[in-house]
Amino acid sequence: MKVPTKKIKIVLGVLGIAVILGSGAVYKVDQTEQALILEFGKPVFTESTPGLHFKKPFFLQTVLKFDKRILHLDAKPRNLIASEGRMGGRLGAKPEKPDVKPEDKAADKPLAAAAETAAIPAPEIPESQDNADAMQDNNTSRIIVDAYAKYKITDPLLFYQSVQNESKLNDRLDSILESNLREVVGSYSLHDLLTDQRMKIMEDVRNKANAKMQGFGIDVVDVRIMRADLPPKNFDTVIKRMRAERQKEAAQFRARGAEEAQIISSTADKHRTILLANAERDAQHLRGQGDAEAAGISAKAYGVDPEFYGFARSMEAYRTTIKQENTSMVLSPNSDFFRFFEDMQGRR
Repeated sequence: MKVPTKKIKIVLGVLGIAVILGSGAVYKVDQTEQALILEFGKPVFTESTPGLHFKKPFFLQTVLKFDKRILHLDAKPRNLIASEGRMGGRLGAKPEKPDVKPEDKAADKPLAAAAETAAIPAPEIPESQDNADAMQDNNTSRIIVDAYAKYKITDPLLFYQSVQNESKLNDRLDSILESNLREVVGSYSLHDLLTDQRMKIMEDVRNKANAKMQGFGIDVVDVRIMRADLPPKNFDTVIKRMRAERQKEAAQFRARGAEEAQIISSTADKHRTILLANAERDAQHLRGQGDAEAAGISAKAYGVDPEFYGFARSMEAYRTTIKQENTSMVLSPNSDFFRFFEDMQGRR
């Protein structure tokens, strides 16, 4: 039996209308999405559960979908002003003074005065006018900061009411990041941006951004500084100033070292002089005691046998005086010096 063509067309038309109406009444929410349902352009409710959902009523509602993953904003590089601080680090602590006793200091005032006189003064490094003009002032320096932010849409309704889409949010967030970077980076130096202080700086910027973005339905998850460099036109100038600072610090350290060396050397010389004087005093005392004992022994020996004592002393005198075979002496033959040459008893 042949089906009338007209009935087929009617059935197909009804099925088509049903498909169209059915597709308009159903919407899908992906795992990475969250939906905002509008009715006559006004927000009604949000849907974040993944799956198929129905519009009620379907012909009056519109579905807007937003990403619920962490989104990325690459901020524009900014020319900021950072506190100049110490471009290459902080001047180290002064070297410790040598351990000198109080009595040594009291006795060593002339030496200390000489050491102070011999201290090398730190040379002053003049700064050229070009260096001064290249910086905005003496306490600031310009740097180029390139940062990015990670954020997440936490309230689709508030997000839609405030900025409606990601493009407008990115413009607003970029402006807020610039303001926060200027505020936070302005209180730190370039050296701090290159050390562990960098993490604290980024945390401060993130906290300030979150405080300002509370009414936008987002949460700023992270803020990172990818690059912090000097502008090309200021690079050479800052390098020269860093070099001048290092030379000045080196001169100060050398001056302190020379001063300490002079004090140590003077103290050592004083102790050496005292030690030598005490040693000489003790040596003279011991030498005197030895001479006295020797004289006493000699006196006792002379008293026991005067003739032998005179003979021994004469032999000692001969050995000391006549050292070579050709020694010449001009003496009278009757001198007592030769009395033991003629007689063993020394008689005349």
